[in-house]
Amino acid sequence: MKKILISLLLAMFLSGCTDKNKKEGGLLVITGTDGSEVYVGTDELWNVRLKGFGREPMPPAQQDEAGNTWVDLGLPSGTLWASCNIGAKEVEESGGNYFAWGETVSKKSYRPDNYSYHDCSDGFVPIKYGKDWQMPSSSQFAELFDAKYTLALWAMRNGVPGRLVVSRKYGNSIFLPAAGYYDETFIREAGYCGYYWTCSSDTAHNASDTVTIFFFDSNTAKADAFVRYVGLCVRPVRKE
Repeated sequence: MKKILISLLLAMFLSGCTDKNKKEGGLLVITGTDGSEVYVGTDELWNVRLKGFGREPMPPAQQDEAGNTWVDLGLPSGTLWASCNIGAKEVEESGGNYFAWGETVSKKSYRPDNYSYHDCSDGFVPIKYGKDWQMPSSSQFAELFDAKYTLALWAMRNGVPGRLVVSRKYGNSIFLPAAGYYDETFIREAGYCGYYWTCSSDTAHNASDTVTIFFFDSNTAKADAFVRYVGLCVRPVRKE
């Protein structure tokens, strides 16, 4: 395998998602699906400028009156993604709060008999984050992970695995922790998989007890169906 040491600029493979990462001597090793390896200093990963990325000046960071910040990744829909999950104060914080679908308060146990939100209509689903924010749709997640607009790397930030989604237009990024999900009183698959709610109905199965989620691990990123009473993370979006 060809190993490339990088300081500030990455000559990065643009072939899709990664399938492996590990730490060696303070460096993060990202392995591409083509077998190439890129060594990135962990302090530099968040200032990385990929080859062919950042063709336009990066827009300034912005926040709402409540202090919630967002990132403009230059997506065609104009969707702006929050910097953190709901309940998280740092971008790499494992998950922030977990919620059953449509509920706005986290809890200690997630079971069918204590699930309280039953409106399964497509469109608006309540979240508690502030004015102008909403739960993303499955199509907004699909756009976020569309290789025409971003590069979604399986990476690690401060010891937290997840997906680093880098804008091809601006070179900036958001980080989605692989925070797993709550089932009853247990967090499952944390550190290995990310499960995020969408506001979209499960049209594939036409089932009243499931909705569409967005799932990813180190190899896959896709929409899927999930039961509504379990606890998942929410990454809100907004449009100007």
